[in-house]
Amino acid sequence: TTDIEACIGTTSVLTTSTYPSGGTYSYEWYDGLNLISTLSTAEVSPSVTTSYEVVITNTDGCTETEYLTVWVSSSATDLSGLASTSMPASITGEDFYISGGFVVNDDIQFSLCTFYMDEDAVIDVQNSELWFERCTLKACGTAMWDGIYLDDATDEFALSTIKF
Repeated sequence: TTDIEACIGTTSVLTTSTYPSGGTYSYEWYDGLNLISTLSTAEVSPSVTTSYEVVITNTDGCTETEYLTVWVSSSATDLSGLASTSMPASITGEDFYISGGFVVNDDIQFSLCTFYMDEDAVIDVQNSELWFERCTLKACGTAMWDGIYLDDATDEFALSTIKF
């Protein structure tokens, strides 16, 4: 299993890659003491960072246990449905979450920021300039976000050391 980075409100699918030797398996997924699934996978939507345990048992009674954590970016500021006119012209060192659209309709520069992008996230640059300087853009869950759109030839989008 591999730890997962997720955004608030998104569903993550927990899977395992370890199996005890021999035949058919049963699964027990736990979040603490609570049994949450007896399937080979578990779907979870935690609102805070949560650790999970899966106990895998074969027909001979041999077990393997795995642990994983879903890291939830709960401190991120939600930009969904907002426009850059309501923000300062320069922002440094903050975390943001986008689900749906974020409209850039006034020049704005982000430095050393992290953006958590839901699968339907769109940054729409309208008659403005958008700069990312040493920022990180991360997809929430397993699906990539929709994109960054420039409405016309006068719009600008600049990157400086960005991580996807």
